[in-house]
Amino acid sequence: MNRNIPISDNKRIAKNTIYLYVRMVVIMAITLFTSREILRILGVDNFGIYNVVAGVVVLLAFLQTGLTSAFQRYLAYDIGRGDEEQVNRTFCMSVNANLCIVLIIVLLAETLGLWFVNTQLVIPEDRMSTAIIVYHFSVLSFVFTIFRVPYNSAIVAYERMSFYAYISIAESVLKLGIVYLLVFSSADKLYLYAILLTIVSALILFLYFLYCFKHIKTCRYHYYWNTSYFRELLSFSGWSMLAGVANVSAQQGGNILLNIFSGLSANASYGVANQVSHAVYAFSQNFQVAFNPQITKLFAARSYTDLYQLVFRSSLASYYLMLIVAVPFILQIDFVLDLWLDKVPEYASGFCILMTLYQLVDAFQAPINTLIYASGKVKIYNIWLSAMIFLNLPLSYMLLKIGVTIYVVFIIRVNLNVLTAIVRIWYMKSLMEFPTITYIKEVLIKASTITLLSFGMSMVICSIVDNSFLNILLSGFITLLIIAMWGFSKKDRMIVWAVIRQKVFRY
Repeated sequence: MNRNIPISDNKRIAKNTIYLYVRMVVIMAITLFTSREILRILGVDNFGIYNVVAGVVVLLAFLQTGLTSAFQRYLAYDIGRGDEEQVNRTFCMSVNANLCIVLIIVLLAETLGLWFVNTQLVIPEDRMSTAIIVYHFSVLSFVFTIFRVPYNSAIVAYERMSFYAYISIAESVLKLGIVYLLVFSSADKLYLYAILLTIVSALILFLYFLYCFKHIKTCRYHYYWNTSYFRELLSFSGWSMLAGVANVSAQQGGNILLNIFSGLSANASYGVANQVSHAVYAFSQNFQVAFNPQITKLFAARSYTDLYQLVFRSSLASYYLMLIVAVPFILQIDFVLDLWLDKVPEYASGFCILMTLYQLVDAFQAPINTLIYASGKVKIYNIWLSAMIFLNLPLSYMLLKIGVTIYVVFIIRVNLNVLTAIVRIWYMKSLMEFPTITYIKEVLIKASTITLLSFGMSMVICSIVDNSFLNILLSGFITLLIIAMWGFSKKDRMIVWAVIRQKVFRY
C-alpha cells in the first residue's frame, strides 16, 4: 500500500487550513478587542454576572457536543463510502434528532436551570431581575446554536471550509457591531447585550440553512424516519454526550464553584481566561477542523497505513501550532493582559496560564480522539474518559472547602487532562493495531523535547533582554526555529519545504 496520503488530499487539507487560518486571525483580533471593550463597557460585576448566568445555560452544551460528534462522524463516514443517498438519510435523521434534543434543552433550562440561577448563584439582589432576563435570552440564543449543528456538521464533513471561514468571520463582525451599539445606547447594557447576541445567533442559523439548501444537495431536509437508525444515532450521541457532560461540568461547574467561593471577580477572571485560551487554542484547532474529515474518510476506506501516518503528523502539527503561541504568551502573560485590558481582573493571569497549559495537553490528543470516534466504538472509551473528567468537580469542591487557593480548580483540570491522554493512547492500543510504541517515540517524546527546549531557551532570552514586546517576538521565533529544525522527520521537512518553494517562491 502507498505509504503517502494522496496528493489531492494533502492539497485539500492545505487549502482548507489556509481558509481556517485566515478565519482564525480575523476572529482572534475581533474577539480580543470585543472582549476588552465588553469588559470595559459592562464593568467587572456585569461581566461576571453574564459569564456565570450564561455558564448555567452552557452546562447543557454536552447535548450539543454529543450531537456534533455523532453527526460529523456519520456524515463523513457515508461521504467516504460514496453513498449520497445514505448521506441525505443521515442528514434528515440528524435534523430529527436535533429537534428532540432542543425540546429537552428548553425543558431542562426553564426548570432546573432557572431554579439554580434563582437560588444558588451569588448575584447582587438589585441585579437579580436583570440576570433572570439575561438567562432567558441566553437559553434562546443557545437553542439557535443547537439548531445549526446538523448544517455545521455537513459543511465540515464536505470540507467546505471557505464558507465555514466566511460565516465565522461574519459572526465575529456582528458581535463587534454589538459593542458599538452598547456604547451609544442608554438602555441597561447587560440586558441589551443578551438580546443582541440572541439576534446574531438567529441570523447565523438562517445563513447556515440557506447555504446548505443551495449548495449541498444531499443536505436538503425532507421528512424521513428510520427508528433503528435513529436509535443508532442516539446511542452514538449518548456516549458522546456522557463525555460532553463531564467536560461541561468541569468547565462551567468550575466557574460556578468560583462564584460560590470567591464571587464575581473570579467569574470575570474566568471569562477573560476563556477568551484568551480559545484564541490561543485556535492556532491548532483550525488545523484540526481541516484534518478531522480526512481521518474519518480514511478509516471508512480502510486505508490504515495512510490513516496512522496522518494521525502522527496531525498530532505533532496541532501541538506545535499551539506551542508557538503558548510559549511567548505564558512567559509574558502580565504584559499581554496589561496591553489588552484597561483593568485586569485579580486572578486573570494565573487562570490564563493554567488554561493555556490545559489546551496544550489537549492539542496533541485531538487526532487520537477523532480516530476513536471514526471507529464508532465509543462506549467503553467515553465511560473511562467521563469518569476521570467528572473528578474535577468533587476534587475542586473539597479543596476549596478546606481553604486551598482558587487556582486549584485549574490545576486539577490540567493534571486530569494528562491522565485522559494516557487513557486515550491505551484505548487505541486495545481497539485496533495502532502502533503505540511508534506514537510514543515519534509524537510524545518528540513533542516533550521540543517543549522543554522552547521554554528553556526562551526563558534564557527573557532573562537577558529587558523588553517584553521584543521577548514575545524572540520567544515565538525561537520556538518556531526549534520546531523547524527538530520537530519533524527529515521526510516531513522536505515535504513542507517543497510546498513553500512551490507556493511562495514559485519554483
